[in-house]
Amino acid sequence: MRKFFRVIAVFALLPVLFAVFIVVKDCLRLSIGERSFGNQETQNRDSGFFEYKTIIANELSRKNTAVAIQGARVGIVSHHLPTALPLIADFYRELASSGGPRGTFIILGPDHRERCRSLISLTKRNYTTPFGGLAVNEDFVSKMESHGAIVNEQCFDDEHAIGVQTIFIKYFFPQAEIVPVLFSSATRESDISGLLEFLASLENDVTVIASVDFSHHHTYDEARLIDETSQRMIERGEWPLFGLERVDSPMALKLAMQLAGQWQTPDALILQRANSFEFNKNPQDTTGYISAIFTP
Repeated sequence: MRKFFRVIAVFALLPVLFAVFIVVKDCLRLSIGERSFGNQETQNRDSGFFEYKTIIANELSRKNTAVAIQGARVGIVSHHLPTALPLIADFYRELASSGGPRGTFIILGPDHRERCRSLISLTKRNYTTPFGGLAVNEDFVSKMESHGAIVNEQCFDDEHAIGVQTIFIKYFFPQAEIVPVLFSSATRESDISGLLEFLASLENDVTVIASVDFSHHHTYDEARLIDETSQRMIERGEWPLFGLERVDSPMALKLAMQLAGQWQTPDALILQRANSFEFNKNPQDTTGYISAIFTP
């Protein structure tokens, strides 16, 4: 008889246990960053770097010494946060002071861990940044799908090539939308021809950001020589010469530089060339940075 009552008690507790499970699951989901804005059924992707919000905000609040550049539609900037924070902040201050279309940003970067399993990858998920929500322009994403790119929601999580840029775009251009694009290291110039043709038609509608870092894992002296040559190549428009030995996403850089040429903004104004050693004083395993805005 006691066994019978124990069985009845267990079945009676099942609904309660199930309800507790749902609550705990939802709490865990929220704790790992699945936050939403706008449509509550859409799970947003975190930009990352929330722990640096105060440091970033303090840096961004510094006096703006930028020189306004008219017609700026294409730029190059690092994604090496927090090390390159001052350089990234200076780039966006310059962009914010310059004239150009700022409603939608096309962010081009490397698939660092090669998780996308496609040559050119897109996402439709919005982002949550330390400064608020940032929406993806789904119309442009859908159109880019017909030009060789593939939506892949699995490989953008924790991809700082995109996440870092979303933070600064949200801060400086709070009403803007974005289109994140990741390139596999296996992507070739022939693979981006359709995407180049489509993006070229958006000259008055978008700003393109090549989210790239340059020399990697060299000593400071070695890196300085490599990045000096890379700077000259950018200034001369020698985009076909870039490979993985110089930049972590040759295709992101090549696409951006080709668009700058087609949009009649071929002149690269080099804002800064720097190295991680100058920020963290580690001379052995360095990363090179070049920030630039292309001008008419």
